[in-house]
Amino acid sequence: AFLRSAASESRAVWEVVATLALAHPEVGFTLELDARTRLAVPAGQRRDERLAAVWGEELARTLLPVGHGVGPVRIDGFVQRPADARPTGRRTQLFVNGRPFRDHFLVRAAESGYRSAIHPGDRPSLFLDVSIDPALVDVNVHPAKLEVRFRERRAVERAIEEGVRAALGDLVASASFGAAPLPGAAPPPRGDWQREAAAEHPADLFAPLDDVVRHPGEEVDVASSPPDRGWDVPLLQLSDTYICYESPEGLVIVDQHAAHERVLYEEAMARLEGPGMPGQRMLLPETIELTDEELDVVAAHAELFSRLGYEVEPFGGRAVVLHAAPQPHARFDAIASFRELVADLAGGRFGGWANRLERFVQTWA
Repeated sequence: AFLRSAASESRAVWEVVATLALAHPEVGFTLELDARTRLAVPAGQRRDERLAAVWGEELARTLLPVGHGVGPVRIDGFVQRPADARPTGRRTQLFVNGRPFRDHFLVRAAESGYRSAIHPGDRPSLFLDVSIDPALVDVNVHPAKLEVRFRERRAVERAIEEGVRAALGDLVASASFGAAPLPGAAPPPRGDWQREAAAEHPADLFAPLDDVVRHPGEEVDVASSPPDRGWDVPLLQLSDTYICYESPEGLVIVDQHAAHERVLYEEAMARLEGPGMPGQRMLLPETIELTDEELDVVAAHAELFSRLGYEVEPFGGRAVVLHAAPQPHARFDAIASFRELVADLAGGRFGGWANRLERFVQTWA
């Protein structure tokens, strides 16, 4: 009576085994669900090798090592490079003396170590192991042993923040423990297709009328917009940013960029709720490495990805290949959006079908 869906229970089992595997890289683990091997890691791995095996090679290549000690506290692990942090899809794993636990405040301390190196809203992945005298930590404060209490919490937070900052301070001279790109190499491909420039510049939708405010001493005839645009009042554009007009309630000021994004959102939702978003064929198909959990998500939500305009095909192992992707506007990063959607689905951060479509379309505008 207390069981969740089969998919949720399978995901919970995978998380438990994956956490144990990360805590004990010296031990081999194999997890089989529904006659399928979901996780298989050999014994005797290094911690970076185990991370790559559990979290995936692609994420592992974005991590930097951390090693920092302050007094009785020692912090070891890995943190994500600032340029690779994203608003969704993060992974966090905390250990104290090899025991997994959760602590939102320590995660925030780690994020504080990034300072302004990441964009607001981005959430870097973190793998941190706190080594401390067992007498200075109480591990019996939670029924499931998921929380701990440090006697000197501020010292632990400071050690984590300083450790992250020290790791990022050597960013130019350091390389992640995976295969790093060569200096001067081009950024990762974001999909190769022909892009349409239409609607890329929302300012083109309006005629500039800045002269009205630039020359206040002169009389300027502000004509009404043509009837076919649907406007029956004069429009005024300020600094290529705001549209002003008079309504019965008073002066209305519209952020034209926000209005343009709303138009894109409504158009995309209309397509998705109808026949679906057309995908554009890629000149060079994009191969993407996923975790076992993410691979299952892609298979389970094939209809959703098809409706969104993605043509996804298994490529062997944990990889999939994208042959087509949506392109609602020229600035849209279809590959990054695909990764974020997969991560959100794998993390159970979506509700019903309509919510999934709305959440995804919000990344388009």
